Amino acid sequence: MAQDQSFTDVDEFLAHVGRKEFQNETGKSTQLVQRAKVDGVFPDSWFWLVKPFCDSRSIGVPEHLFRGKAKLLKTETAE
Repeated sequence: MAQDQSFTDVDEFLAHVGRKEFQNETGKSTQLVQRAKVDGVFPDSWFWLVKPFCDSRSIGVPEHLFRGKAKLLKTETAE
């Protein structure tokens, strides 16, 4: 079972899992990963690449760090 990790942002997630390993296993370039880090969220289209990456390390997928989920959470907390 995956451990629940409460990563506060993309930078913290990448520091925990290893940025180079993430890039190599997901096939995402340095530039794309840097953009996600700067934006603070992953593109939604990356979810199905990040999920098996996390599963192989027995960590929970940080769903709140994906663009669509992050927008939804911001809207819910603003109400």
